[in-house]
Amino acid sequence: MPRIEPDSAALEAAYNSRLNRPLSLSAMLNDPLKRIILTNEARAYLRRHQWQFDAKKAQAGEKDE
Repeated sequence: MPRIEPDSAALEAAYNSRLNRPLSLSAMLNDPLKRIILTNEARAYLRRHQWQFDAKKAQAGEKDE
């Protein structure tokens, strides 16, 4: 299974939601160890909030059961 590479939005969401943040986001990304922690937390954030939006299904009014 390939690793999920988090984008900047996932990194920011993980930074804002779960981490005790004594440093700014850019400072955490500059520190190699803190970057690993932030990246792993962002991957977990993506797995927890993984969903796909289907615009055509929404327009048709279909619901998943």
